[in-house]
Amino acid sequence: MVCDLKSTTEGDGAAIGWFIALTEPTREMELDASTAGFYHAPISGKDYPKIHILCIRDLLDEYGEPMLPLHLPTCQQAQRIPTKKAAEQQEMFG
Repeated sequence: MVCDLKSTTEGDGAAIGWFIALTEPTREMELDASTAGFYHAPISGKDYPKIHILCIRDLLDEYGEPMLPLHLPTCQQAQRIPTKKAAEQQEMFG
């Protein structure tokens, strides 16, 4: 199945694919995944495996997170824009 995922991602032009398994991956599964190579993410400048195998237990564990080729901050502080004086604002609203 990992080999099928690898050929599907290549055929569809996908950058990466995740294989989620109910049990720990076998050596053959890991070998098939490793032969897919790596994806170089231009934004982060890092390399990620094209096929990433995750076990359900890994996903439920607090340390099991998929490797994502893009990491954006979840919250960015907006730039402050100088506002009019309070008196001027009061005048606007009467």
